Amino acid sequence: TLVLSACQTQTQTQSLSGSTWSLSLLNGHSLVPGSHIEIQFDRDTLSGFSGCNSYGGSYQAGGDHLLAVDEIASTAMACLTPEGINEQEGEYLQALREAATYLVNSNHLEIKDINENLLLVFIHQKAGSALEIQSLVGSSWQVFNVNGESLIPGSQITMQFIQPGMVRGFGGCRTYQAEF
Repeated sequence: TLVLSACQTQTQTQSLSGSTWSLSLLNGHSLVPGSHIEIQFDRDTLSGFSGCNSYGGSYQAGGDHLLAVDEIASTAMACLTPEGINEQEGEYLQALREAATYLVNSNHLEIKDINENLLLVFIHQKAGSALEIQSLVGSSWQVFNVNGESLIPGSQITMQFIQPGMVRGFGGCRTYQAEF
């Protein structure tokens, strides 16, 4: 006697809102060594760091894992290192614009285009605990090298954690303030 049973896996659309992801594959390729790309989803907006610049835009995620990314804006700095970072950043932002579907599988987020080509694979990033972040508030830091390179003699770069999620400092030429 042979008994056959069919199983149907039911998938649910997981909300992207409130999640942060780090890019691991771009159009099937690893990232430029020494680079990092990140995306954070809020209710209907997304933001992040694209390797050289910060970016933001709006998105819509719906049933059947549909995803539409609209109106991406980005700062316009050019980065000299690591080599290939500017090209990778352009490729990444273009891939976001082509997003049509998404799937959250365990701690991975996969984004595909309308033809089901895999564009982006992200790894979920867990937020640092409030205790860890709080312990940085009020501390000041001085940078001695960037990407393994010593600073220009006589220059100084600083960073101060002024409140949870906010830093400010001197970047060698100008002061800055940023969220993290």
